[in-house]
Amino acid sequence: MVERQEAMRRKTAEIEADLRTKTELAKTRAEAEGRIRQERENHDLILEKVRLEAVEQRDTVLKAISDGGKMLGDGLSSYLTDGEKLRNTAFMVSLAAVGIYTAKTTAGIAGRFIEVSFIYFIEEVYMLQVFLILTTSYNMIYEYDYELKRQTQSSGKIG
Repeated sequence: MVERQEAMRRKTAEIEADLRTKTELAKTRAEAEGRIRQERENHDLILEKVRLEAVEQRDTVLKAISDGGKMLGDGLSSYLTDGEKLRNTAFMVSLAAVGIYTAKTTAGIAGRFIEVSFIYFIEEVYMLQVFLILTTSYNMIYEYDYELKRQTQSSGKIG
């Protein structure tokens, strides 16, 4: 009888273990299916959120472009209809052109002045060198001639 009770207890324990295993498997399967279902629902929600954000971004960019174009058009229209602003702009452009032309001409004149001054300086140095050479040569010839005359006079007095 004890063996029979022992066998019944083992069989009960096996049935309980089998039931626990099946319950665990069913629970795990249900959790996995729940997660999958939740991911699918979340995936749809995430895609919808991304679509809405893209639409909002596109609308924002289009509105910014539209507003920028409108502001640019309004500013240009205001500028072109204001005679004083146009007159001032023409005056400033003219002054800038005159300033550029004046600077260009002044640079050319200054360059030519420096060039002429340098050439004049070089010519002066050259003329000074020529003068020194001529003076030195003349003095040498004069001294040689003087020496020659003196020798001739001295040799004439002795002889």
